[in-house]
Amino acid sequence: MNADFSAAAASKAAERRGGAGYVQRAGVHDEMVDAAGVVRPAWRGLVSAWIEAGPEGRGQIGRDARRALEEAGLSFNPYLDTGPGAARSGVAAPWRFDHFPLAISAEEWARLAAGVAQRTRMAEKVLADIYGRQSLFTSGALAPAAVLGGGGYMRAAALWDRPPKRWLLRSAVDVARTASGEWVVLDDAFDRPEGVGWALANRVALGQAASEMFVSSGARRLARWFDALREALERDAAAEGRMACVTPGPSDPAYFSYAYLARYLGLTLVEPGDLAARDGEAHVKTLEGLRRVDVMLRGASSAGIDPLYAPGRAGHSVGPPGLLRAARLGRVSIVNAIGAGAVDGRVLAPFSAQLIRDLLGEEPILAEAESLWLGDPVARARYLDDPHGWRVTETAAVSRPGSGVEDALAGLERPGLERKLAREGWRYVARAPVRTGLAPCAQAGGAADALSGGELTGAPFAMRLFVLAGPEGAQVMPGGLAFSAPEGPLDALPWRGASKDVWVVDAAPGGAGLALGGEPAATSRLGERRRVAHLQRTGRDLLSRVADDLFWLGRYGERADLTLRVLKIVIERMIDAPRRAEEPALLARLLALRMDAPPADAAPEPAPDVAELRLRIMRLAVDPELPESATRAVEAIYWNANRARAHLSRDAWRDVGALHAAPLWRMAPDPARALSIGGRIEDAIRSLAAFAGASHENMTRNFAWRFLELGRRLQRGMHVAQMFRALAATPDDDEPTTLYALLLLCDSFFAYRSRYLTTPEAVPAIDLLILDEANPRSLAYQVAQAEAVLGALPRATPYRNPEHRKALRLLTDLRVAEAPALGEVDATGRRAALLGLVDDAEEALLAIAELVTNAYFAHAEPALTEVSAMRFEPPKEPGA
Repeated sequence: MNADFSAAAASKAAERRGGAGYVQRAGVHDEMVDAAGVVRPAWRGLVSAWIEAGPEGRGQIGRDARRALEEAGLSFNPYLDTGPGAARSGVAAPWRFDHFPLAISAEEWARLAAGVAQRTRMAEKVLADIYGRQSLFTSGALAPAAVLGGGGYMRAAALWDRPPKRWLLRSAVDVARTASGEWVVLDDAFDRPEGVGWALANRVALGQAASEMFVSSGARRLARWFDALREALERDAAAEGRMACVTPGPSDPAYFSYAYLARYLGLTLVEPGDLAARDGEAHVKTLEGLRRVDVMLRGASSAGIDPLYAPGRAGHSVGPPGLLRAARLGRVSIVNAIGAGAVDGRVLAPFSAQLIRDLLGEEPILAEAESLWLGDPVARARYLDDPHGWRVTETAAVSRPGSGVEDALAGLERPGLERKLAREGWRYVARAPVRTGLAPCAQAGGAADALSGGELTGAPFAMRLFVLAGPEGAQVMPGGLAFSAPEGPLDALPWRGASKDVWVVDAAPGGAGLALGGEPAATSRLGERRRVAHLQRTGRDLLSRVADDLFWLGRYGERADLTLRVLKIVIERMIDAPRRAEEPALLARLLALRMDAPPADAAPEPAPDVAELRLRIMRLAVDPELPESATRAVEAIYWNANRARAHLSRDAWRDVGALHAAPLWRMAPDPARALSIGGRIEDAIRSLAAFAGASHENMTRNFAWRFLELGRRLQRGMHVAQMFRALAATPDDDEPTTLYALLLLCDSFFAYRSRYLTTPEAVPAIDLLILDEANPRSLAYQVAQAEAVLGALPRATPYRNPEHRKALRLLTDLRVAEAPALGEVDATGRRAALLGLVDDAEEALLAIAELVTNAYFAHAEPALTEVSAMRFEPPKEPGA
């Protein structure tokens, strides 16, 4: 590598290549280059590898990193959804990732880490005091109104006989670099320090995509910090105790961060409805009853953890009534401790420097962005002298993903402003926005060197750092979650910017290899008691809510499959220029299988024209307003797979991701394009088949697999019954054509041809698709498989459950039925025996689905719509 790292040399190279060069702004601190235009030492290994990668290599790094994030579930940030279909309405947003990391030298990091650790130690002492003796209030070191009126203080957490061992096991501090080069604190996140899962996902993705660049840079690893976090949680758990990560559910913008972290640490991810409090203990609801939880990593606010202590928050609580009592009795450890929100946001900002001096006997290492508590008359007068130079927030307001920190007093004229502050100034903190320094960001396009080809440009930034309180003192994660920001001063973490990985670079780069998944290897530090595992095979403690998700994942997979096969056949027959006058009527009947079909006794409708058929095709394919459309089914598949992802294989998840990411679902329902989507329909069918194969071959035959399988078999059985009632129960004038379409829909045409060298006939088709248990597409096969699964589910008595008995009766009816009798046409022109059998079968399968729901799922989440209809959760406001 050429040792000349000056910007001047880069500019000359830019001139030779016609590039714009990396622009260094005068008078503004730049992270990568110093005032003389020379690349800083911490960046040299990174910049060298970046340049050597070349344009193609750098582009490949970006593509590989994005692909890794998509596989992790960040492609369209589905966790911002409030239910299936929400992403199509524009609620979700892409996860923006800048694949050029932010490098920080070891020397500078030492000061940063010491500063945020110092701040966490101070906050720990403040919490212990304000929920105990409250000497800080009586001494005047901390204004009571600032804390007690901020909304985060919980009186139910005060004066416990057994106070928490530690209030802040983990915390986060948001920092920014000023234009002059000094680090300042923007915000504290002590109640629920969000983002560590995103930081981990970014590191794993970039570690996979740029492993050589990571090694050559000498960046520190994160694995040891996460081992320490897991070990810290285990200290409060019994030898075989359960540890859970509690979240508000997928409607919360930070859900992904916690879901990813829970998978990485091996925690049970729980949502509202999964928890119960009994006899002063916390439990999760499983298929076999309640199972005690020893430790909860809290991803919900303290105020919403127990509805008994959250007045005015009905419907927004995450925990069950009695959870706070269990914590107070010391029977469950909740991390962070309930009540930590009392010092969240900017509550401590105006007092932090003096609190550090008083409580720790130290001088502050990091400066605070200038802040005024407007309950203080002197500070209020200063603010009123120049209100436009400040941004005002409520004291406990925290910048969260999906929502910024807005100016709480914007729009008030001077008289109204003075009156409001005189009356309730104690509620507000004024913050002077910070003019920040710049960090290099990778840009799309460009074809030359990192410094000289226009690929990098400086942008304002801020970052969140994460702290773990360990037995040997605070441990700061050697990395973080950085975000680039638009031009202008900052007063909070810019969540809407592009996220960046943070690399802490040692002076002597190491040559350590990478562990599986892209994260650098590290020696495990987990406790000895976790090294001895008690053998388990059944997985009988599956959460009821997860079983429900898997059950509906199987059902929606079958709904999508039938819808796509209907579309495929209709498009193919329209392209083949039908020769018969009856063809449009048949195509309409096929489409009606997945759209609103007329009643069986309704008069025949006129055959639709080609324009109407085209419109129906596109609506059934991509119209998000049509509940039966393929795009809605695919969205539901992705939504349920996300919620149950810990139980899916990696290949199965990739197949779901590929299906969901297909461009087809983002097309407008334009009838003019109806016949051109056939290839994309086939691609989607193949993705569904790949998912079915991966889940069948790679999932352990535990309860998770059984509920996925049960949902699939019940739904496919219903579909076979519906198809025969609609297409074969009443013979038409061209029955071979109708039976041919029916065989194609059931993917059994070649099985039929291998047995019968004739055009399709009713009795052989009935035998193959209704009675033949050797055909995996037949009704009998679905019922037999469902009966086997039902027999393996937990039951409270030695006798068969009602749903199992119903499946056995239906299977017996199918086994004693005879195809010739079912194929007979009576005097009314109908196959009455066949119609009666498929009607009974559909009714029984629907009843089984409802019985399964009531037996295993109903206690785990609020009532939905028709239990065997569409599983869409009640709509919620984003962020609710």
